[in-house]
Amino acid sequence: MLVLTRHLNQSLQVGEAVTLRILSINNGNVRFGIDAPSDVLILREELANRMNTAPLKSSVTDRKKNQPQVTYKPRRKKLVLDL
Repeated sequence: MLVLTRHLNQSLQVGEAVTLRILSINNGNVRFGIDAPSDVLILREELANRMNTAPLKSSVTDRKKNQPQVTYKPRRKKLVLDL
């Protein structure tokens, strides 16, 4: 496992198409945004476990078959997760 330290407004590039940015840090909680193409499946670990998927081991085609339908407003460009 790679362990990195990032500060507020710093980002991390994953591959060529995915960027993680630290948006806020408050009382030990970190809020970050994920900027990724729509064909990249992003799930919290507990949701992936609940769906009985292994996103890192399955092919993109397999993931698309198991991917839940998500509706979103096209004007929104970034997904923000509160962890």
